[in-house]
Amino acid sequence: MLLQHTSGLADFFQNPKFDAVLNKAKRHVWTPRRSCPTSRSPRSRRARGWGYSNTNYVLLGLVAERAGGAPWAQQIRQDFLVPLGLASTYVQGVGTPAVPPAHANVMFVGYGGKILPRDLSDGSTFVPFTSVVTAAFSAGSIASTSGDLARWAKAL
Repeated sequence: MLLQHTSGLADFFQNPKFDAVLNKAKRHVWTPRRSCPTSRSPRSRRARGWGYSNTNYVLLGLVAERAGGAPWAQQIRQDFLVPLGLASTYVQGVGTPAVPPAHANVMFVGYGGKILPRDLSDGSTFVPFTSVVTAAFSAGSIASTSGDLARWAKAL
């Protein structure tokens, strides 16, 4: 149900209160258990419908750690990145980028029908910024180059 997005668990990134917290303290480092508590009520009944949820991927990362007996990032590197030769792909906060990460100077975010420029960087090497990447954990902390992404797609 987690992989098929039929768990009924709400996407913690879609919570406006959580988004405000992430943006207020951009350099805060989150743990998966802190960013994605499992005590929240489901969005819908299990297996009754499909709905994308980053929460599912965070929980799957925790399952992988328990089942694999090693940190999720270590397993990703050992089982995927190294064997596929993805030298420019890494888990942010754990691995070291082979090339400096890209930084968009301005991102346009819509509010109330308006599009406003907003720099999301916190000055770190995390893209877009520390709190969102560490909160994402196994749902979105991998960074890559376009060449490695093409290699991954071909292998997939």
